[in-house]
Amino acid sequence: MTIYLIGKYSAPTRDEEEINVEIHNEYAKQILLTGHVPVSPVRISGLWNYDERFAGWKHDDWIERFCFPLLDACNAIFLIPGWQSSEGSIMEWQRALKQGKKVYKGILGLRSATIQAERRKEVNECSTDR
Repeated sequence: MTIYLIGKYSAPTRDEEEINVEIHNEYAKQILLTGHVPVSPVRISGLWNYDERFAGWKHDDWIERFCFPLLDACNAIFLIPGWQSSEGSIMEWQRALKQGKKVYKGILGLRSATIQAERRKEVNECSTDR
């Protein structure tokens, strides 16, 4: 399953944005270790807003032209703690809810859901082998 990470990126300083990129990076690694494919727009394009080629891009440009297409391609979302304090994260969350995507709020919950899905798959495979 592909899981889109939702969490804050924008911050008053570049150093704070770098910290937010690293937070996304750590959650992406943990999601990968659960057997899923993490998709983090912050990890993919973090700090691109300092590239002069994107000088004309506003906040909504990043959301609509970059984040939403990635979100639309994913099966589920993962909410990084503190996501509610980010305008962009709220926009992504609302879009994901409208699309009926699965929502995960913690690594333990994701692991538990993954184990349950694997068990259901094993039960279904056993029942079709009869």
